[in-house]
Order: sequence, then C-alpha cells, then structure tokens
Amino acid sequence: MFKDKEFTSALFKLSYPIAIYYLVINLTRFLDLMMVGQLGDLPVAAMGLADQIFFLLELLMFGIANGSAVLMSQFWGVKDVKGIRNVLGLCLGLSLGGSLLIGGAAVLFPRQILSIYSNDAIVQELGSQYLRVVGFSYIAVAFTSSFNAILRSVHHVKLPMTVIACSLALDVLLCYALIFGRFGLPAMGLMGAAFGISIARVVEGVAMVVAAYLTHTPAAASFGELTGASPALVQKFIKVSMPVVVNEIVWSLGFTMYKVAYAHINTDAIAAINIISTIEELTFVPFVGMIFGSAVLIGNNIGAGNINKANTYAKRTIFLCVFGALILGGVILLNVDRILYLYNISPITKEYARNTLLVFASLFWIRVINMAVIVGIIRSGGDTRFSLITELCTMWLVGVPLAFLGVFVFHLPVYWVYCLVLLEEVVKALVGLTRFISKRWIHDLVRQPV
Repeated sequence: MFKDKEFTSALFKLSYPIAIYYLVINLTRFLDLMMVGQLGDLPVAAMGLADQIFFLLELLMFGIANGSAVLMSQFWGVKDVKGIRNVLGLCLGLSLGGSLLIGGAAVLFPRQILSIYSNDAIVQELGSQYLRVVGFSYIAVAFTSSFNAILRSVHHVKLPMTVIACSLALDVLLCYALIFGRFGLPAMGLMGAAFGISIARVVEGVAMVVAAYLTHTPAAASFGELTGASPALVQKFIKVSMPVVVNEIVWSLGFTMYKVAYAHINTDAIAAINIISTIEELTFVPFVGMIFGSAVLIGNNIGAGNINKANTYAKRTIFLCVFGALILGGVILLNVDRILYLYNISPITKEYARNTLLVFASLFWIRVINMAVIVGIIRSGGDTRFSLITELCTMWLVGVPLAFLGVFVFHLPVYWVYCLVLLEEVVKALVGLTRFISKRWIHDLVRQPV
C-alpha cells in the first residue's frame, strides 16, 4: 500500500488541507463552546440547542455540496471545466434557497423552534436571543460551501483551507473580546459569541468567492456558465445529487430526534451531549480529510475510466481509516478526565459527559468505517441512492426508536441512551461493507446516460 507513491502522494496532498480545514472549523467551535462554558451550564445548553438549527443548515449545505462534488470530481477526471462550472451554478442556486429558508425561520421563529428541543424557559430565551443574531449569517454559508466543493473536486484544496483558517481566527478573537469584554469592547456574554461568529461567517463567504476569482481557479465561472446547464445535465444533477441532499435532511431530522430525546432527560444531559458532540467533531477531523481526499481520487479515476484503480484506492482508504480510528479511540480512553478538565461544569454534567465519552471512544472505529464507506466511497462512485436508503433505514428503524425507548420507557441515563443509539452504526456497517464488496457502487457518470 505505502509503496504506491502515486496513491500516497496524491492522497496526502488532498487530505492534509481538507483535514486542516475541518480541524480549524471544529477547533474554533470547541474554543467558542469552551469560552461560553465559563458562563455556566445554561449558556452552554442554550448555545448547543440554538446551534442545532445551524447544524441542520450545515447538513443541508453538506448534502448539496457533496452531491454536486460527485459529478464535479468525475468531470474533472476528463477535465470538463464547463461541465464543472454548470454544476457549480446548480449547487449555488440550491444552497442559497436552503440558507434563506432556514435562516428566515431562525430569525423569525426562534423560540418556537427551540421549544421542540427543550421545555426549559431560560434555555429557550437565551437560545432565541442567540439565534436571532446568527440566523442572518446563514446566507454566507451557501457561498462558502459551494465554492469549497468545487475547489476540493479540482484539487485546489489549499485556497479554502487558508480562507477558513483566517476567518476562524477572526471568529475566536471576536468571541473572546465580546464574551468577556476585552480590547475595550463590552462584555456581552452569550450574545458576544453570536455577534463574533456571525461576523466571521460573512467575512469567510466573501473571501472564499473573491479568492476563487482572483486566482483564476476553475471556480471562476461567468454568469452564463453558472446558469447554462443543459436539461440533460440538470436531470443528471437531480438524479445524483438529490439522494445526497435528501439523505442529509433525513439524517439531520433523525439526529434532531436524538437531541430531543437527550433534552427530555434533563438539562445536565443535553449540556453533556453538547460537550461530547464538540469533542466528536474534533476527533473525526483527520478521517474527514482522508475520506474526502480519497473520494476525490476515486471519483477522478472512475470519470477517467480507471475502475480497478478506483476500487483499489477504496480498499486502501478503509484500511487506513480503521487502523487510525483504533489508535485514536485508545488515546481518548486514556485521557477522558484530562479532556473534561477543560470545562467548568457541574459534577453531574461531568459524570454524564465522562461515561458518554467512554462509549464514544470504544465504538469510534465503527463510526469511521461508516463514514469511509457510506459517505466517502459509495457516494463518490455515484451510488447515492443506496446511501440514502441505508442511512434512512438504519436511523429511523434502529437508532431513533431505541433512543426514545431508552428515554421514555426505560428511563436510562444519557450515556446508556447514547450507547443504544450507536447500535444503528453497527447495522449500517454490515450493510455498507456488503455493498462495497459487491462493487455495485461503481457508476461512471461521465459516460452513463441519464
């Protein structure tokens, strides 16, 4: 495996900027939450619940961008720049529509939305104030997501990494200053985080677009190219991308149901889950880079007609992911108390977080397998419909029912409910690996008729 210099070199060049991109994003969230965590349990819970709305938006953007990237990557295999720019136009239009819809709801109906997650009046009020501010920044995310997708697909991965790193440094600086009242600015507490995050997101979206055009990347499309997709391409875009979009929407709704279940245990439980979620996101960073990097390579090779090479690259990706996940999971198990020492939380919240983190670390490798196979490999092969069916069935027939049984019937503590939820991942891994071995996930979208 490691003697194949073509694979290792290409994977490294694509993976490390993508990994740094997601590391910076998740490290910033970690730092933002840690700063808000100094204000107490209620602001942590409020920010976590309000950010669930952004999480829905993020998953929608992720689905649109990654569904589009399936086509973009394969088109780049034959250097079809015009086709890639046509897909970018479709991606951007759909993303803007989604961001306006979710952002509008966040600004106009924040309390009604947050009441779905929690019946704590104080958490609802704090979260509503936060959401009214950050909701205005959602439209900028559509530009960031769409341009990142095309740049990644054509191997221009350093540009988005640089833009994100700069904008999120601004995020941390503004949040620190506005939460605690530094550099002559007022101490605004949770609202300081809202304004800091919002300003940084808008700067990020503008900078991503400007940088893509100034450097003359394949993303520098004219208005005619953005709006010039043929009916055949639109049909192919819908066929390939829509299952990914629906997948992320359905998955996000299911994940929301998990949050609803956790929130009905108590406020300490939801605070613990919010902390664990941030740690999870950081832990997945190196694997996101590897998986998305290999997905680009696999898509490029399928588009170029190198089917055997694409399958070989997929096998190597799975091996690397499992090997790395076992090591990292072990490191977390040995450092649980050191990680949670960073948070100023109540003893009961810390106990919940500690036990939940132990469960996460023990089963982390299974979740990485699913990310590699379902999200990376099978989607990059154009088999997006299978990914949709698998995610939908395992979450809604296994994960969600078990979560609600654990909370409302058996009245289990949050860490045991979290363990039940992860049984979904076990079922998903068995189904996904079976599909991968069959090779029925490989679809040549460049030559395949609509």
